[in-house]
Amino acid sequence: MSKKIRTPILYLIPFITGTSLLGYETLCFRLFNPFLGSSVYSYSSVLSLTLLGLVAGYYLSGRLESKKMVLVFILFLLMSYLIFCKILILNVLPITLGLNILSANLISGFIFVFLPIGAMALISPLLIELLPPLTFITKSGMVYALSTLGGICCVIFFAFFLIPNYGLQFSCYLLSAANFLALVLLLFLKNA
Repeated sequence: MSKKIRTPILYLIPFITGTSLLGYETLCFRLFNPFLGSSVYSYSSVLSLTLLGLVAGYYLSGRLESKKMVLVFILFLLMSYLIFCKILILNVLPITLGLNILSANLISGFIFVFLPIGAMALISPLLIELLPPLTFITKSGMVYALSTLGGICCVIFFAFFLIPNYGLQFSCYLLSAANFLALVLLLFLKNA
């Protein structure tokens, strides 16, 4: 594949994955609200477990030897979580209602935030490895800048347009499709 096609696709992937990360976080805030409320505990658990998931995913991706197995794992986990996100939350969150608010938020956050965000975070270190020869700082800075920009665009789009007009289920499916596209592009580029 020519460099003129490969490089823009490599820069599109972090934008898509950043979109998925913060889009999913936005969905979790909305999905948790009827069960866990909108307290500082709810927001803090989603935010802190998002960041912890990012740390775990970035670290794990850098440590794993078989990058192909990482991609297969990411694909399986993300598709499972995002496609069934609303179904899982509606069936699992009510179980936490008997717990104190702090425990309910942390347990729910671990299941619905930490694990899928950690899986999504596995992608960025793989992208840095695939980018054309630049300095490591330039490559990593570009990946994380594009990922953050995608996240900002997604939060605005989801919060002000998509969720109010099309609902949570459609939003979950859209995130799943975006992740699938990013992973297919990544697999294609890795094998090209």
